Amino acid sequence: LATEGFSYESSDFVYCLRPQQQVEQRGAANVEVQKVTRESLEALLALMDVAVADVDQTLRDRFCAPDFEYYLALIDDKPVARASVFFFEGVAWFNNAVTEDPFRGRGCHTALLRARLVAARERDCRLAVSDTVYGSASHRNLLRAGFQLGFSTAELKRLVLVPPASAG
Repeated sequence: LATEGFSYESSDFVYCLRPQQQVEQRGAANVEVQKVTRESLEALLALMDVAVADVDQTLRDRFCAPDFEYYLALIDDKPVARASVFFFEGVAWFNNAVTEDPFRGRGCHTALLRARLVAARERDCRLAVSDTVYGSASHRNLLRAGFQLGFSTAELKRLVLVPPASAG
């Protein structure tokens, strides 16, 4: 492919787990997880650095839709991490997990992962799915929870040279 002008751009690694087969993980005692509701939406928006005034009613409704849930991880009552899950036809897609830099390594991601797995089990989802960067802390947390590699993809980019316009 390289001789044809293609180069490697990135990869995506997707992990899967049957929520009923989740490996129970011991979480950090000082991390509390809360499901985002209309009443706590402002805390999520603040963590995302989104001005409340910039969020119209349609977007507010989407953040609290029945098929989409956001969770906050709190340390000392302060929101420090967030993650979401989208439910569709028996599948729970985990995404948007972000922890503020000063609070990384303190169990927030694991606590958010556990909360979303509980929600997936409660909805009788047959599969939980998440993508992550290979070798990252998120990757290690997924493996500890029992997730296994479902598939990976490689994104290739082709350099297309455009000949210069003729001076005619």
